[in-house]
Amino acid sequence: MDRSGNFLSYQKLDKPGLEDHISPMIGLNYYLSKNTEIYASLARKIRFPTLHQLYSSRSGNPHLKAEKSWNYIVGISHKFSKSFKSEISFYYHDIKDWITRDIPTIEGRYENKGKISIVGAEVTTQFIPFENLYLEINYSYTYAEDKSPARVTSKVLNIPKHKVDAVLNYTIPQIGLKVTLVGLYMGKVWGQLPTASKPDLPAVKVDDYFVLNAKVSKKFKDHFELYFGANNLFDEDYQSEIDFPAPGRNLYTGMRFGF
Repeated sequence: MDRSGNFLSYQKLDKPGLEDHISPMIGLNYYLSKNTEIYASLARKIRFPTLHQLYSSRSGNPHLKAEKSWNYIVGISHKFSKSFKSEISFYYHDIKDWITRDIPTIEGRYENKGKISIVGAEVTTQFIPFENLYLEINYSYTYAEDKSPARVTSKVLNIPKHKVDAVLNYTIPQIGLKVTLVGLYMGKVWGQLPTASKPDLPAVKVDDYFVLNAKVSKKFKDHFELYFGANNLFDEDYQSEIDFPAPGRNLYTGMRFGF
């Protein structure tokens, strides 16, 4: 179709092979004591290619396979007091047929990588010193490696080694005004790497960044709420992926009514 929506031509597309997969999941939780819990889980995850990844005129690949992974998690959580809780978990993802681009631009054709492994750890803390204040901080360390037989490099695109999330909720007494701050620190990631089709492509990292979102809200009775917020409060200039600048400061307001 042209820009006016008029039909111009018809193109017969290659149909991908039909795929069906079973995705079993199992988990185990065990309390060592009233305040200490250990847990473990195993899950089979499937990610099918999208229509864009299959049929985009620039980057589509109708022969893409579904991305498959086995995800393992084991962890322990402990409640030190009424106001403080922490947990640590370790994870391993064994991924086959990872869906990615052969070059990291809109011209890059989607393809399947043979084997990717991701191993890491996550630490979470929750702190509630009194009823009106809630603080949660999450830190994760991740190491990703390309183990595909025909790999040009063992590095993997867009997997941050270091990542920190923080949430702070505080309700001002008497007036009931709730203040929410959400912070995200993203460490440097590989935004461009050499590939089989472009072996001379230089390896480039995307700079780390910190973004803070803020929101102020006020409830009236039990059904009505007004709120005002700002995303990217400090107007940080950053890219979540190479050559894809993120939005600047964004202000919004609204109301919510429930019954």
